[in-house]
Amino acid sequence: MVLFLFIDIRYSYSIAVGVLFSALSFYQFMSTQKMILLSKNKALFFLKFLSRMGLYLFPLILGLWKNTYFNFAVILLSLFAYQTAYVLFEVQRNYKTYKRRQ
Repeated sequence: MVLFLFIDIRYSYSIAVGVLFSALSFYQFMSTQKMILLSKNKALFFLKFLSRMGLYLFPLILGLWKNTYFNFAVILLSLFAYQTAYVLFEVQRNYKTYKRRQ
């Protein structure tokens, strides 16, 4: 991120906004899954799903509306930072478990 600060400040702002909302939506996703598993109430899923879509929509609208401060493509890429990191972490962990079993 420091490298992007010297290239264009908009990239740094965009990464910060994207990663912030990525963390918020990932936390909301995890808490929703926990709530559904504990209470077995699947009716809340749709409402929480819509709120998570709103968390994704807000930085995208912000990037399009304030394009002098943000880069839309960078926001879009950094919105999925937590999900990508989590998937890669799980793949690596499961691969190590698989290798130990053989």
